[in-house]
Amino acid sequence: MDSFNDLMNMGIHAYALHQHDDHIRSKLDRPQMIYFGSRDDTLYGIELEIEFINADQIKSCIDEIIKMEFGNMCYFTNDETLNEYGIEIVTFPMTLEIQLIFWDAVLKILKNNGANISERTGTHIHITKSENPKCNKNMLEYIYDIKNREILHTIANRHDTTYCSYDISDKKGGVAYITNLGTIEIRMFNATLDYDIMCSYIMFVKSLVDKFYCS
Repeated sequence: MDSFNDLMNMGIHAYALHQHDDHIRSKLDRPQMIYFGSRDDTLYGIELEIEFINADQIKSCIDEIIKMEFGNMCYFTNDETLNEYGIEIVTFPMTLEIQLIFWDAVLKILKNNGANISERTGTHIHITKSENPKCNKNMLEYIYDIKNREILHTIANRHDTTYCSYDISDKKGGVAYITNLGTIEIRMFNATLDYDIMCSYIMFVKSLVDKFYCS
């Protein structure tokens, strides 16, 4: 796969920036996007929290990401829950295929520039919510069902945290909830710099979509 245009020609769709900037935004300062393709697919957006030990590492990492082929498909925010040099990489909504390509490249850059994960960092995955409210409700009920707790802990590589609880159902701070952006945000996952683990998170969410959106 040589370029973003090659992906578009295959009918794979995503949002992207008109023009990238390299500064770290506040949580509420979302950049404007343009959209490529149709809006029929379920789209995935991923937020990865990471920490560094100095500002030079952050700058080097951001510089490399925005120069890569898909660097215009994410932005960077600060996060007060992380350490002094913690940031969050936020992708725009994309189809699953592009997410996998994106993270294969980005995780290598993060590891090469000294990124770290800690008990404070996590991975959050947004999906386009179903037009059928019952499908969304059934998915959230599955995630919060105590009978599924052990297997979800294993898949997510962590248990409850201060910022992500199985006891706060369908609200910000819980492991999953419906956002005001028209998505379901699944927040249960530990942060990772390992591509295979990131893939396992994404594919688990895809399995939820397949199970509850199609039923």
